[in-house]
Amino acid sequence: MSPIGAFAIGKIVRAFRQAHPEQPIQSRETIKKEILRDIQQESVDVGILITNRISREEYFVLPFWQSQVVYCMKAQHPLAGRRQVRYKDILPYPVILEQQDRTVLPAVQRDMERQGLTPQVALRTQQHNTAFQVLQGDTGYLVMREIAEMQKDICWADLDEPLAGLEIGLVWKRDRPLLSSVSQFVRFVQEQFGNGKGREGGA
Repeated sequence: MSPIGAFAIGKIVRAFRQAHPEQPIQSRETIKKEILRDIQQESVDVGILITNRISREEYFVLPFWQSQVVYCMKAQHPLAGRRQVRYKDILPYPVILEQQDRTVLPAVQRDMERQGLTPQVALRTQQHNTAFQVLQGDTGYLVMREIAEMQKDICWADLDEPLAGLEIGLVWKRDRPLLSSVSQFVRFVQEQFGNGKGREGGA
């Protein structure tokens, strides 16, 4: 799913192809809802998702990476230089949010509103390039740290909220046996990226 496709898919697929060039693999990037639907309909074997809220009763989940939502800023932003921010800190400033599904508000916005906070949303977008082009002045952008690390001329602070911690993993249908080739891919990810080898001690 986007946004993790920008780093997780490329890294994992490239490593697997190098290790097993005889084994074909196809991937595509889409939204979480469509990936879970395709897994249920058995049109895909495995999804790579943010797994914090994935049902372990319906799906097998293999976490392999831990990430964090960060608040990106230009150097002139009033909060530039901070190492951590809370929702209350960013509330006075316009914010850019990721919105993968047009029918569902971004998770950060829903979390803020549950706390009685109304963010000043300047932009909701699926496109990171668009967000970073708009980023200026006192506007901030809440995005995964790995995406922020790929950018130039910005700074960021960790978002110090429970929602900010992200677990990334493989997901597949619980009552569907995996093909041997798919099991090989799952084992490869577990061996190469699991067991503490992912960011901040991926499981």
